[in-house]
Amino acid sequence: MKSNKIIFFFLAVFAFTSCKKENIEPIEMPDGLYAIWVENGYSEEISIFKKVSEFDADKYGFQILGRGKFVERKNSGWCATPPIAYINYEGKWSKLTDSLINVETEYWGGTMFFQLEIVSINENELKVRYNYQND
Repeated sequence: MKSNKIIFFFLAVFAFTSCKKENIEPIEMPDGLYAIWVENGYSEEISIFKKVSEFDADKYGFQILGRGKFVERKNSGWCATPPIAYINYEGKWSKLTDSLINVETEYWGGTMFFQLEIVSINENELKVRYNYQND
């Protein structure tokens, strides 16, 4: 009888601790990163973006949203000869370090993976280096 009580006690403890709701903390990123960023130039291997209120109809850009949502505005097909048609592709992102983000996003040919390395950020400008995965 005593062993049944011990077994019941451990089962009860296990049941209550295994059903504990997990707290999901928001992902902390540099101030101002959650925004729409439109391509504004480049310098060597660094892409320069400016913060805007909406996507430019004729330029590459992306939006970083909370909960790991990523929207990338890029060419809608394989041909990059002007005039280029742009559309928004849904994707997701995750934080690797304070300055490195993993991105998975769609494109006209399927799914692509890359990393955004944040070189610098201020109120209106973001500089990143793209690191493409060779899979």
